Amino acid sequence: MIKKLTISDIEPKITSKDINNNVDYPQLQNRAYEALNLGLSIKHPNYNIYISLPTHLELENEIIKLVSEFAKKEEAPYDWFYVYNFKNPSNPIAISLESDKGDEFLEDNEKLIKNIKSSLKDLFESENLNKQKEEIASEYNRKREELINNLNKKANELGFIIQPIQPPHVFNIIPIFGGEPLTPQKYNSLSEDMKAYIDSKRRQLEEFIAQTLREINKLDKELREKLEEIDKNAVRNTIRNYFNELELKYQNYEKIIDYFKNMEEDIINNFQVFLTPENQLPPGPLNPLRKYKVNRIVDNKKLKGAPVIYEKNPTYYNLIGRIEKEAFMGAFITDVLNITAGSLHLANGGYIIINAYDLLKEAFSYEALKRVIKNREIIIEDIGERFSLFSTKTLRPQPIPFNAKVIIIGDSFLYYLLQIYDIDFSEIFRVFVDFETEAKYEDGIRFIVSKIEEIINENNLLKVSELGILEIIKFLFRISEDKQKVLLNVKILKEILIEANYLAKKENLNIIDEKTIKQAIKNRYYRYSKIEEKLREMIKRGILIFDFQGEKIGVVNGLSVILMPEYSFGIPSRITASVGLGKSGIIDIEKETGLGGRIHTKAVLIIGGYILEKYGKDVPISLQVRLTFEQNYSGVEGDSASCAELLAILSAIAEIPIKQNIAITGSLNQKGEVQPVGGIPEKIEGFYYSLKIMGLLDGKCGVIIPRRNLDNVILNEEVLKSIENNEFNIWVVDSFDDVIEIATGMKASDFHDKVIEKLKLFNKKLKESENE
Repeated sequence: MIKKLTISDIEPKITSKDINNNVDYPQLQNRAYEALNLGLSIKHPNYNIYISLPTHLELENEIIKLVSEFAKKEEAPYDWFYVYNFKNPSNPIAISLESDKGDEFLEDNEKLIKNIKSSLKDLFESENLNKQKEEIASEYNRKREELINNLNKKANELGFIIQPIQPPHVFNIIPIFGGEPLTPQKYNSLSEDMKAYIDSKRRQLEEFIAQTLREINKLDKELREKLEEIDKNAVRNTIRNYFNELELKYQNYEKIIDYFKNMEEDIINNFQVFLTPENQLPPGPLNPLRKYKVNRIVDNKKLKGAPVIYEKNPTYYNLIGRIEKEAFMGAFITDVLNITAGSLHLANGGYIIINAYDLLKEAFSYEALKRVIKNREIIIEDIGERFSLFSTKTLRPQPIPFNAKVIIIGDSFLYYLLQIYDIDFSEIFRVFVDFETEAKYEDGIRFIVSKIEEIINENNLLKVSELGILEIIKFLFRISEDKQKVLLNVKILKEILIEANYLAKKENLNIIDEKTIKQAIKNRYYRYSKIEEKLREMIKRGILIFDFQGEKIGVVNGLSVILMPEYSFGIPSRITASVGLGKSGIIDIEKETGLGGRIHTKAVLIIGGYILEKYGKDVPISLQVRLTFEQNYSGVEGDSASCAELLAILSAIAEIPIKQNIAITGSLNQKGEVQPVGGIPEKIEGFYYSLKIMGLLDGKCGVIIPRRNLDNVILNEEVLKSIENNEFNIWVVDSFDDVIEIATGMKASDFHDKVIEKLKLFNKKLKESENE
């Protein structure tokens, strides 16, 4: 059935009544919000959430707000600290504490070190301790002198004197002969027997000296140990009260108790560093006092509920944390205070939101995130060690248990890719939240109205008039290409409003009116339309060859859409067919040259199926056909040219001319039914402007489209006006027979009879040629 559309069939019937009532966004997204609520409510570690959210919805802030509201109902998680491991310094200890006690723990630790430093300074300046140590040292010195005296006495008995020389405990042994020290010259003049006698005595003395020195060294060691024991006991007695108070205060925290006990032992063994002036201690991580400080890597004291972290730059180190290093004298050094938290630490006990594409673009981030989710712990490590030929000694902090909900925001395409190619994904992201990208007529209009008001308030824009709002709605329906549904494209809506606000203020208006909205939309098209204008110019100059007048055999004007990220437009495609005797059937030149896609190849095979169904029962199909899109060098994909291609083939067979002022779009099945296609507004307007630049809008021209695309006919004002003035036509059809009657001006039955007649003739001539 053929219908010629009137202006009332085409123009969207949107009135001010449609924009009176607003609708909350969740009402349009029940499926998505129910799934999101499910994912947030279930605390199972594998019930993490993947949100399919196209960027044009601009709902990231809405989701963060919703998750934040959910998180407020929960308790704030613990603070996390790293402290020095006195037993294994390369493995800092992780400690957790209630968020309202974190500051107190830091203050207690800082106050402890300060008090110990002050108390030890007083201790080692006290007279009692020094007097006790002097008494001990005096007793040991007396014993030492007694050993030295015995040594001198023994030397005299053996006929020697001994003189101490440097270094200590080294002696010069001089023999006495005739009551005087024996010089080397006199010694050489003695008889051999006398020399042997003196040497034997010397050996006796040397053995006695060695024994004496051993006893002196033993005394010195005992003195050092005794003095050290006195110092340590004094230090222990001095600092014990401080630790007793803290151990009592933190008696319910086993790790903190162990930390303070180990710290106490370390201070007792290394108390000297507390007596060293600050200006004499080495800087940075080499400062021995730094190990007694506490590093709080997560501070939750200001949180009102669970944390919600939106990680905008999910690099490996931003997620997992890092161990920073400081340059010192040509080397990189670090300590426990250089451990920094990642966003997974900050989100622990709450929620972390990450953009899926940002996550996958960063090396190692996705695998690291999966490892944390599966193992339920965060391990801070240097990723560079995996690729280094040599392993360097560094810190390996204790893992921190992970308990957070991971929310990834991406799109459905990426979701299904991960489902297919990542075996872990479906296991750890069990909740899929799929946001709608379009809404039904009434809900869509009300959403647009409410969103306009929201954007105006957020960006401090001028108010929009009622007619201005209607223009915005019409524009959004146009890019949706559906009168029954509207695309929820908040991104474009915001762009139009911001640009219209600029134009209104430029004209000193106090409201954004209909004219300003139209101009903003027109400016948007103009910015992106350079390629379209170049192609139109090529048509006008005859570089791209088209016939928009008269009739031609085997030539049909099809319609194509050129898609770009921010813009799409339609342009005619010249489809030609040539036929001759043979049995090779339809040869698709696009496929043969590698320019045809799989869907187009299928469409050509369907055309063959139609010909077989329609004519093959009456006559054998003996012919060969060459089918192509003229001047196409970039490829052909899709089946929307099926009707045009079939008409070109049958026109060439029957030698029946086709009207060139009519363009055709529509998919075809083997039974001759015309099926809907995409890009209807662009295709119609593309042919309209091609005729316009040639000055051929004669009232008989137009396009043929499928009836099932009637809801997709949303055109701009210029084309609508041309239709209203009977300059341009749109016909909707149900079957290929309808296409034939419009494009040829003859009855479909007569057309088919002519095709059959020609096929019989081809068959006859082919047989004759074979018999010859």
